[in-house]
Amino acid sequence: MKGLFLTVLRMGISASYLILAVVAARFLLKKAPKGIICMLWAVVGLRLLCPFPVETAFSLLPEQTGPFASQMDSTELAVQGEAVPEAPLLPDTGLPQAGTGKVEGKQAGGASRGETAAAWIWMAGAACMAAYMLWSWYRLRRQVSEAVPSWAGGIRFYQCAAVSSPFLFGLAAPKIYVPFSVSGQELFYILKHEQAHKKRYDHLSKVAGYLILSIYWFQPLVWAAYLLFCRDIELACDESVVKEIGEGCKKAYSQALLSNSLKHNAGVVYPVAFGEVGVKNRVKHILKYKKPGCLAIFAAAAVCVAVALCFATEAKSKRTVQAQPDITGYTKNLDAVKACVEKWAKAFCGRDAKAIYGMLDGTGRKQLSDAGMLDGEHSFGWSSPWPWDVDVLDGQQNYRILSVDEESAEILYYAWTSDPHVTVWHQSIAYEYAGGADGMAVYSTQLEILDSIHTAGQFFTAYPDGAIDGTRMDYYHGNGAGEALNRNALQNGYWDVLSQPETAAVFLLNIQDDPSVVKVARTGQDGETAVTFTFLEDGSTASVKMVQLAGKKSIWVPQTKK
Repeated sequence: MKGLFLTVLRMGISASYLILAVVAARFLLKKAPKGIICMLWAVVGLRLLCPFPVETAFSLLPEQTGPFASQMDSTELAVQGEAVPEAPLLPDTGLPQAGTGKVEGKQAGGASRGETAAAWIWMAGAACMAAYMLWSWYRLRRQVSEAVPSWAGGIRFYQCAAVSSPFLFGLAAPKIYVPFSVSGQELFYILKHEQAHKKRYDHLSKVAGYLILSIYWFQPLVWAAYLLFCRDIELACDESVVKEIGEGCKKAYSQALLSNSLKHNAGVVYPVAFGEVGVKNRVKHILKYKKPGCLAIFAAAAVCVAVALCFATEAKSKRTVQAQPDITGYTKNLDAVKACVEKWAKAFCGRDAKAIYGMLDGTGRKQLSDAGMLDGEHSFGWSSPWPWDVDVLDGQQNYRILSVDEESAEILYYAWTSDPHVTVWHQSIAYEYAGGADGMAVYSTQLEILDSIHTAGQFFTAYPDGAIDGTRMDYYHGNGAGEALNRNALQNGYWDVLSQPETAAVFLLNIQDDPSVVKVARTGQDGETAVTFTFLEDGSTASVKMVQLAGKKSIWVPQTKK
């Protein structure tokens, strides 16, 4: 939810420039058909809904950086999952202590908690807005429950004593409701106006606009856009009626509006229905209205297209890479690139801030800094869980490089906690390489923490080809984790979980413990069994062999080869 909230913040900031541009265009194009202005409001709505920005060379928007940067930007840092500081590693696990990273973990955790709290407040506000819409729908539905159907001028409508002003209400089959007091020529004009709403599908666009407002309830400019949008669709319908009947009806039509206007702004009170809003300004507009010529229409359309191109799109992303000798001469020597990726992975595990900082370009440094993972050349990462650099223990690294090419690499990291327990992190890095041992400039980092696996795709990302043996997830062969966990199982309360193959497989392989998402089944017994996971999202399955580590009175651990 936190990631969704940050995305909404970014989209709201970007759309703010468009809203201001539409307000300016609305002021400049006073004599333009309001239908064209309504199209600009539709562009605003689409911009607020679309998480994927359209890039053009015409955009005048400033580039967003930091946590509000575009998710489609190639300099994106996507971290899925939260890092929560834990206790230092236990001495009897044979693993190193957390060290000074504990302070950094608290700082990152504090920022994460603040963002999470803001996300919950945003969600609560959106829920209240949606609840108000449902309540207003229910209230209007009750008011018109005894409406009487009638016809006038070939238009079907419903008369109701419980309403004080005419309005259009409904979604799939909207109906026109009028009080019994409306009759004669006034009824004719009112029905024409509400019928214009129906023909333009305003009953759908207004509800859509309110739902968008519910998402961006914290953004004042979106409130202003919604209110102006409600006024402009009324003006567009007024123009449609005058254009259909003729300009000779303007005075009579204006009188009909004045006679049936509410004392309050129904556009705000009832987000699901149409009433007569802003009647004073509408009457002035109607009396001054003249059918625009082709040139005026063309000029207004051109301005609107320019506004959409310049403010509804974003500038093509630009990367600034540190100056390197012969930056265009990419090497064909993959061994040199692999050495740089190896250096990156080792520095990542060792939380070597100076080395990481040196391998990032300016944008990469900014992204990692804003994510709370990098403090200049002073510190990097958090305390625990972390893929510690423990090659001094058994000759194995806490990372596995899956693939390397001239522009990108994929790496698995094995992050440890004090239980001990291991989670898998999947990282993709994108870089530009200019040669030499220090020629890699990383500009994009994506990190997925696979601590709640619920799809087959995630399973085989964490355990490529289903292989566990020989990796840092191997609790059975020689990394010391299995033996330490077996010794600590009673003390840390994990014996009940690890004494059964199914629950041990779920826990040790970081499978989401939810039978509605992943079903777990076992076959076999006597110290060796197969556990099968069925991922209900797509029906895919994965199996592992579970064995008892040291006889019948020991814990179960996975043992799976290619």
